[in-house]
Amino acid sequence: MPSSTPEAYQLKQEIKGLTVMLQTLNSALPIQAQGDDMRLVLICTWLIAGLVSANATAYLSHPGGCPRRAFCGCGAAVEVFGKPVRNLWLAAAWYKFPRSQPGYNTVAVRRHHVFVLKRHVGGNNWLVHDYNSGRGLSRAHVRSIAGYTIVRPT
Repeated sequence: MPSSTPEAYQLKQEIKGLTVMLQTLNSALPIQAQGDDMRLVLICTWLIAGLVSANATAYLSHPGGCPRRAFCGCGAAVEVFGKPVRNLWLAAAWYKFPRSQPGYNTVAVRRHHVFVLKRHVGGNNWLVHDYNSGRGLSRAHVRSIAGYTIVRPT
């Protein structure tokens, strides 16, 4: 298959995501993992066990205290601040935070959607926690941040 096909690009992105997750597992094993590290260890464990799809997507639980629909901003608030913050439920509200370079726990914002950056994969691609990422589900998966504004919530 030629490397310029969409399938080849998708496969390359999946391999990058798997590599980052396996590196995380390797670095987290010698220490007692807590919080976000524990979540990543679980994702890697599930990947190794074959319990999540090969495209390096893991499903996250619905964020506590958030509505069942249109909850990306609420889920990001729970991820970053540890609780739902009502005035951050709308994606546009995240623009109030200072602009930032991409990094751990920074937030990617665009019109009508936000997600939390966790680990850099390569180029514009990041392993993210993406609440309400489609069909009312929340995912930990690799996404491009191209076209998003990056903010650092304080």
